[in-house]
Amino acid sequence: MIAINNRTENPSAMDRGFSDEDSIQSYRYRYCNGASDLTETYMSFVSNRMNEIMKVLTLIGTIFIPLTFIAGVYGMNFRYFPELDLKWASPAFWLI
Repeated sequence: MIAINNRTENPSAMDRGFSDEDSIQSYRYRYCNGASDLTETYMSFVSNRMNEIMKVLTLIGTIFIPLTFIAGVYGMNFRYFPELDLKWASPAFWLI
């Protein structure tokens, strides 16, 4: 038969084991938080860049949408346009 020896654990070894586990946990938290901070920094950079692009596109739209509307109204080819015959039709049309 095999005899089993009952050994007592060294308390300092157990404490050191828990200490190593705690240090591993602290490193894990530190690196996870660092990775999270890097991700948030990158997303902030991307968001700021997108905001700059949206500002430019808004400016372009602000300039060209009214011009497109005016060109569309006066570019229509039909015979009986209300502005042609009535004196106040044009101001009324633009007020509406």
